[in-house]
Amino acid sequence: MLTTPLVWRRLAIVILVALQTSVAVGESYVPPPAGTKSLIREISATRNADGTITVSGVLLLPLGTKIWVERLSSAGKILAQAETVVGAAGTFSAGPFSDQGKAPKTGLQNIRVVSHFNDVWQPVAVLAAVGENGKKLPSSALRPYDPAFLNAGGHLEDSRTVQFPPMKKVP
Repeated sequence: MLTTPLVWRRLAIVILVALQTSVAVGESYVPPPAGTKSLIREISATRNADGTITVSGVLLLPLGTKIWVERLSSAGKILAQAETVVGAAGTFSAGPFSDQGKAPKTGLQNIRVVSHFNDVWQPVAVLAAVGENGKKLPSSALRPYDPAFLNAGGHLEDSRTVQFPPMKKVP
């Protein structure tokens, strides 16, 4: 039960280790330099055995950053969305994406990566690293909340065209 002193002591140790780890994560991240145009370093798609698509890549964001990866129609409408968290060295993987349960078509697809830098979206360690509203990130890589006040911060909203690979033929 949670009422025994041993359980409470173990819980306190777990919380303390988690807090120390999150602080260390924030301290090891170095924001990209001013003038950086995009926080997306790499992005690609792989086809899974069931025909669905997984989108993965590398972002210039710290470990633990919450992001959305969205698949867009040619008109910019959100067709699908997956939430994930940035891993070690900025890596991420999101999906699987499908077309209402069917394999998405092969070819170029519009993918958007979105992230907000506030205490509703991000853990304390991430905000310590990137700043509230991304103020420690290059403004050139963010979509400003108010274009008249670029120094007020912004959010990540960056789109790329990604090649969805063909289905592998089964021998």
